Amino acid sequence: MAAVGDPVAAGIVASLARPSGNLTGLTFFFAEICAKRVELIKEAMLEYGVDLADLYSRSAAFVDKILKGTPPADLPIERAVKFELIVNLKTAKALGIELPTSILLRANEVLE
Repeated sequence: MAAVGDPVAAGIVASLARPSGNLTGLTFFFAEICAKRVELIKEAMLEYGVDLADLYSRSAAFVDKILKGTPPADLPIERAVKFELIVNLKTAKALGIELPTSILLRANEVLE
């Protein structure tokens, strides 16, 4: 798997450290991202999430290990480590939303 919310809660693996079966890969914890989104929405109504390109890129390491003979059950599921905040100023202005400087300074990308 390359980008799954919480595979333990979904019941598709036993644990992150020892997934068991033939499944391993990368996860992002949706509940934690949602909490951060709510915090940012309170400030500006904008987008915060996992860098999916990073997860897909990192998933290649899992494929490599599995193809070299490592059983998927022996590979712990890793959590996402890279997140992005993208601010769309054009949309914000069209909606009459003035974004605080704190949001603009935290943004990975500001679309104008």
